[in-house]
Amino acid sequence: DISTTPVDADSEPAGDVLTFSVAGGAVPQKDVNISIGVSPAVVEQLTFSRRAGVTKRLDQVWYNSLTQKWVASPDPTLSSDRKSLSSNVAPSVFSSPGFSGRFTNLLVA
Repeated sequence: DISTTPVDADSEPAGDVLTFSVAGGAVPQKDVNISIGVSPAVVEQLTFSRRAGVTKRLDQVWYNSLTQKWVASPDPTLSSDRKSLSSNVAPSVFSSPGFSGRFTNLLVA
């Protein structure tokens, strides 16, 4: 299952917004790995914040059009080259009320 803790409404996407859709609106039968690029500036900001003692994290999120909030996917992984963030998104997300198909990365305080 996915964490339903909404991401801070003031947060802005830290990169491109990926729109995911399946032909005919079908729901995937197993987890879908979503990988979205991360800009070097975001990685630098995250590293600088941690060195300064500020707790920030990079989340992969999807947009719920009913609540109008970004919802964090569980356990995202930053690639070893620090160029993309990936998470395995459960089938239940794709059938959630308000699922818009929009995914992005957010830098969250």
